[in-house]
Amino acid sequence: LHRVDRRQRQMCIRDRSWPIFKTNNTGGSWVQANSSNFIFSTKIDFITESWGYAVDVFDIKRTINGGLGWTAIKTITSTELVKDIHFTSSSKGYVISSQRLTNPLRFQALIHKTSNSGVSWATDTIQNIVSPNAIHFPSPDTGYIACQSFSAIQGSVLYTYDGGLTWNQTIMSQIQRLQDIHFVTNNIGFAVGYSYSTFSYEVVKTIDAGQTWTGITVQPGGTTNNHNLTSVHFTSTDTGYVGGVNNRFYNTFNGGTTWNSIPFTGGTVNDIHFVNSSLGFVTGNNGQFLRMYHGTMTTLTANDKRNTAFNLYPNPAVNNLIIKINDSHAAVSIQNSLGQTVLQRKLTFGKNELFTDKLSAGLYFVTSVSYTHLRAHETGRN
Repeated sequence: LHRVDRRQRQMCIRDRSWPIFKTNNTGGSWVQANSSNFIFSTKIDFITESWGYAVDVFDIKRTINGGLGWTAIKTITSTELVKDIHFTSSSKGYVISSQRLTNPLRFQALIHKTSNSGVSWATDTIQNIVSPNAIHFPSPDTGYIACQSFSAIQGSVLYTYDGGLTWNQTIMSQIQRLQDIHFVTNNIGFAVGYSYSTFSYEVVKTIDAGQTWTGITVQPGGTTNNHNLTSVHFTSTDTGYVGGVNNRFYNTFNGGTTWNSIPFTGGTVNDIHFVNSSLGFVTGNNGQFLRMYHGTMTTLTANDKRNTAFNLYPNPAVNNLIIKINDSHAAVSIQNSLGQTVLQRKLTFGKNELFTDKLSAGLYFVTSVSYTHLRAHETGRN
């Protein structure tokens, strides 16, 4: 498995040679999305539970019904190799690809951008980029692309502060090929990649919005083959995870100063994605899909049939809200329509009563998190 993506309540994973699967209960059970018209799905990005995008061999597809149907919205040329896709909203998004040209032989990066859900696209061309491998926007206007440059075979980062209208480049000598990038804020970010024997770093960090980067050593004295990290995700400026080839998986709790090895048997860590500071997912080779909850790792599969019973009533609530759950390690959080948390508490096995008499009338969002599930519900108070 090579990619995991979660937006709101729905999560999807994809395999290079297998269909797209989706779950609405954070891995408790999986169903196959209707991807019969896909040849070879490589990247996915969901904005809402229903609205998402996927990259195929020949085109970019969009779904507006949670994967039940897909529509081609852009054709990919035969000289392109699409590397990543990222949408900052249901209408505005980016697709990055590598293009190999001849006469003379050269490489360039293509950045395709749409602001109308793929109806039309504009393309920026960046010369002397062998491979733009990953794209991340911490905010709608600020975005970063992890690359390998061609002229000096060095890692480089393309960045924009105006929503992709202009792109600038920072070339670094600490690392030769950047393979993934993740920003915690607009200014603080991390990138990982590949280093040959003459390069001593496989993680780089910036605190000034990509202007300068500092090399970080994860495994001192590692061999050339070990200097190859493929994925990075930070949940805060201090806490983060990186993974790579040869079962290498690490976390840090001090912004990368020191690292701790995490047991992993999936071969190569292909993607790391955290829903929040406690709940995350990791994909590996041979269909491996792992869930981390408060540091405990559980192996999942696309046909995992586990299901945690969860009942919420009355809806709408008046003075109290009853939650029934058959999980002894769970918690609940209630947010108002502005996204403000108005109530939090732990849940116990069986019946739990939440008093809502002090809440104003309106729409609320109830999120429950347990070792095996994350659920979101809408409720109202009269």
